[in-house]
Amino acid sequence: MKTCSQCGKQFPDEYDFCMHCGAQYAAAPTPQQAPAPYYQQPYQPIPAPADVPNTGMNVLSCFFPVVGIILYFVWKDQTPNKAKKALKWGLIGFAASIAIGLIYGIIIGLAGL
Repeated sequence: MKTCSQCGKQFPDEYDFCMHCGAQYAAAPTPQQAPAPYYQQPYQPIPAPADVPNTGMNVLSCFFPVVGIILYFVWKDQTPNKAKKALKWGLIGFAASIAIGLIYGIIIGLAGL
């Protein structure tokens, strides 16, 4: 006879369900079926993502636009966000150098008259 774990009543061994409450018979786990003990994994910090724009490279790209354009073509497949920021700051630096050159030329031209 088996004893129901839900209602505590006994039922025949050939049944897998208690005929009194309908609960499924769950045999006590044997040593081979015992669940493995739970071990908590040690803390491992999540590494920083590699595709985060770098402020230092953006400043370098602004002051030296050629560096930003080169970095774009080097990084565009592996880290597209970094590549786009480097190109953006390279183009901003290029446009700023042209604007400063034009302003400088106008000032020199007016001073020479």
